[in-house]
Amino acid sequence: MRSTGQIISATIASSPHAFRKPRFDRYSMHNLLNETAALIEAGTLKTTLTTHLGKINAANLKRAHKLLEGGHTLGKIVLEGF
Repeated sequence: MRSTGQIISATIASSPHAFRKPRFDRYSMHNLLNETAALIEAGTLKTTLTTHLGKINAANLKRAHKLLEGGHTLGKIVLEGF
């Protein structure tokens, strides 16, 4: 503030929803996750994982990049071991 008491700058939330109450409480989220797990176990929901390239290393990163550059990748490419 200046000595006159006027505000010369202020910090505001970056999103109009920044202070909004979360959409799900813990109980609702617990139920949603249980329902999702049941659908996965029943085979109703399936993963979008299509390619698992193994451990992360230079060779596998190159393979993943080449697949993505090809423009025909469907689903997720996974590298493990971060």
